Amino acid sequence: QVVGEDLSADAEQIAIDTLIVWGEEDETTPLREGKTLSTLMANATLVTIPKAGHYVHLDDKEATYQAINTFLTS
Repeated sequence: QVVGEDLSADAEQIAIDTLIVWGEEDETTPLREGKTLSTLMANATLVTIPKAGHYVHLDDKEATYQAINTFLTS
């Protein structure tokens, strides 16, 4: 039900460190949406995974793991 819903105001309220992992080839929710989301959140880190689509965690498990691990250990 969130498809097409503007959640910008909600995103602006998120102040904690946040990792956003996005597939560069995502055609369902394009990368521009992830970039916009990351600029709305005060402490967001956007990591893009090359050659991955909407299911980035399935398309490249290792890169997703590395992004999460780096975020959590830094």
